[in-house]
Amino acid sequence: MQMASPQLISDTDAWRDLKAAHLKEKIDRMYNGERINSTENRSVLHVALRAPRDAVINSDGKNVVPDVWEVLDKIRDFSEKVRTGSWVGATGKPLKDVIAIGIGGSFLGPLFVHTALQTEPEAAECARGRQLRFLANVDPIDVARNIAGINPETTLGKPAAVAKHMVAVSTNLKLVEEFGIDPSNAFAFWDWVGGRYSGEVVSNHDELMSNFFAQPDALAFGKNPEELQKENVPPHLIPHKLLAIYEHRVAVQGFIWSINSFDQWGVELGKETSDVPAELPTKLPQM
Repeated sequence: MQMASPQLISDTDAWRDLKAAHLKEKIDRMYNGERINSTENRSVLHVALRAPRDAVINSDGKNVVPDVWEVLDKIRDFSEKVRTGSWVGATGKPLKDVIAIGIGGSFLGPLFVHTALQTEPEAAECARGRQLRFLANVDPIDVARNIAGINPETTLGKPAAVAKHMVAVSTNLKLVEEFGIDPSNAFAFWDWVGGRYSGEVVSNHDELMSNFFAQPDALAFGKNPEELQKENVPPHLIPHKLLAIYEHRVAVQGFIWSINSFDQWGVELGKETSDVPAELPTKLPQM
């Protein structure tokens, strides 16, 4: 069995490479609220969402931690109303099941926590008699499978009675309210977290296939330099916008390689180009 080397990590070649990449300085800039998301000119402060109540993390000269805790307290209060049965649905029945609607991080993050807590005894006991289902795409087969056996009267996530059966987490509270969700049941987050809210409802095969083709097309080709110049994109950012795959790298890799990990232009371009093509077939081919 090989024993651990007494050599300090800071003396290794790998650590010296990280120093050369100014990794520590870049991490400090992120924690200090500097606008390291250069394409959208925003701070990147996911760390503020997990900060203690008395922490100080500034964005544009403002400590954002109190705002975070205001929303966390609001989430706690709402959750307690659901757990105790004081929050009821449109027919007066307590809500015991939840359908979480979201894609990307809005799906994978909650799924990760849900999976982890399934083997935690106290959490499992608290969840007894309740269900959590996920809708992460507009595939009607996936939707049907994930809502099977759910009673709409006791489910949080039912579109037909928005005010009583839906809540939202979004950076765009105006669109949330226009959709019909009670603002008191909308939980804000900020542009330094990232994320988008759609007011556009997608529910059929054409929309599904249109987005299916549009996102890979945006990833592969992006926009050409002429299109970006017409949008007044600074010349030094044009190569970056053409390579949307960079947004899939984690923060440290981005810091080391001098890549911005936080922009969402690739996703936005896919949405912009997902208009249903005229030649898109209206029916699946018969097998």
